[in-house]
Amino acid sequence: MPANRTRLRVFVASPSDVAEERQRVSRAIAELNRGIADEKGVYLEEVKWETHVAPDMGRPQQVILDQIQPEDIFVGIMWHRFGTPTGEAQSGTEEEFELAYKTWKKSGGPQGGRPRIMFYFCNRGVSLAVIRPEKDQFKKVLAFQSRIYQLGFASSYTEPEEFEAKLREHLTNVIRHWRPPGTIKPLAASATKLIRRWRRQARAIARASDPLRFEGPEPCLAYCDIEGFSRLNRRLGMVACDQLRDDYVRMAIQAIEQTGGVFVHGDGDEILAAFTQPVDGARFSLEFQELLRSADVPYQVRIGLHDVVLMMFVVEGERLLWGAARRACDLSKLGRDGSILATERVAKAAPHVPWRSAISWRLCGENSLGPVWQLCESGSKKKHLALPNEPKPAASRIFRS
Repeated sequence: MPANRTRLRVFVASPSDVAEERQRVSRAIAELNRGIADEKGVYLEEVKWETHVAPDMGRPQQVILDQIQPEDIFVGIMWHRFGTPTGEAQSGTEEEFELAYKTWKKSGGPQGGRPRIMFYFCNRGVSLAVIRPEKDQFKKVLAFQSRIYQLGFASSYTEPEEFEAKLREHLTNVIRHWRPPGTIKPLAASATKLIRRWRRQARAIARASDPLRFEGPEPCLAYCDIEGFSRLNRRLGMVACDQLRDDYVRMAIQAIEQTGGVFVHGDGDEILAAFTQPVDGARFSLEFQELLRSADVPYQVRIGLHDVVLMMFVVEGERLLWGAARRACDLSKLGRDGSILATERVAKAAPHVPWRSAISWRLCGENSLGPVWQLCESGSKKKHLALPNEPKPAASRIFRS
């Protein structure tokens, strides 16, 4: 490996019927190592049993896994064959995937877990002469593919050339956004100071005769995400969507800084920001939506504003921050069409938001999150949101378990 470059091991798992695709993995990695990987100070090392496993005694699949394991990136490929049973799983590819998935969950899952798992299924047609004697193999592939889609998202392709192009694009995206393990969820120094301030506020609230009626300074957390981002990604392609997301994050940070907030965390299209008082959180939401309208973006952004007073009695420190963030996430997922939703405490603490036009709070309904209010500008074409009885489940990369 070249000096001063971070090594990322790319573990390749597949049955024997995708030999050409395995060769194209090598070609794509070699090309990336000469290009963007070199520019980013990264070196991709392809890890395969053919090149990295020495002969030894024991269960063959165990011999392989004792010498090489999925560490940074796992690339799985399947067509019509599932593989040979190993004694622990129905195929070597399945056993390798289960190990990778278990490792990913243990190391943090969607909150920065490794390895990054990318699975590809070939939908190229197969002649009856080939498929008839291996129909049981194909059934296992279909069942496994169904499970993969229950756990996450996979990609499909028809020809090896398409697979190589997709893999190159996806690995480019991984390299561009790569962070070492343990740094996916960083807290800025300003966020750490904010947590200390929240602790002081918690003590002041606890000393109040009626904490729930506390009227002192109250922090507010904002959660933002793009509605239908996965559909947008499939429609526009990963490269175009990456550019849109970079612009989206830039506008969010601009709005956060203009309203005196703190950028806490970002993962894909999900953004968390903290504010010392609800009125600043409301101003940020309006400022951010105006920036998006001015840029004429092809998507809507929904925002959830949550207070943290009630949570101060349960958790503290980072646990307080991420607990409030989950509630803000759940709140935003109730919205649609670029809505701004808030808890009742936030709405009542910010009845008058300084803005270019008049604003108002509308009660949307009540559910397990309590009363939910919608922030609207006068003359806005957004419809009054009527909530269902129960909130939608949050589908968040940050919080999905």
